[in-house]
Amino acid sequence: MTTKPGEVLTEARLNQDSTLLVGRVVFQAFRSSAQSIPNATVTAISWDSVDTDVLTGWAGGTPTRYTPNVAGKYVVSGHVGYSNSSSTSYRYVLAGKNGTAVAGSRGGFYSTWGTNVSNLAISTISIDCNGTTDYIEIMAHHGHGSAVNTATFTPDFYPNICITYGGAL
Repeated sequence: MTTKPGEVLTEARLNQDSTLLVGRVVFQAFRSSAQSIPNATVTAISWDSVDTDVLTGWAGGTPTRYTPNVAGKYVVSGHVGYSNSSSTSYRYVLAGKNGTAVAGSRGGFYSTWGTNVSNLAISTISIDCNGTTDYIEIMAHHGHGSAVNTATFTPDFYPNICITYGGAL
């Protein structure tokens, strides 16, 4: 399939030829307000600001999920900033598929440095999606002993997600 200069790539057009998507960012979002992450509970991040959604896979009714409507491989990256918390504990961030952590995606550390802010990135990973029901999330987990909020004081620490289409299954 070829495209013409100035042609608008609609969702229907992209669904006709997914090769037009390869290497393209299809979803990018962040969270600018605090989200409480309960202790010892894997919690999906709820996106409150969407910058890019080429395939209209995000919906306000399920704000933690991105459900691509084109089957393929999706390259996922993202991070979560945790706000100040005085405790020695572990903190993680993971990519998830259909509510389950994806093996090999976890980024994190065991913190002994008190009240500093922690900003954790997932290991960039490819996730296969069927184009109908599979969804992708970024999830946070910690062992602080009580709830910890996501960071909100600067965009550099806002939780964010970036998904690029990697190609057909």
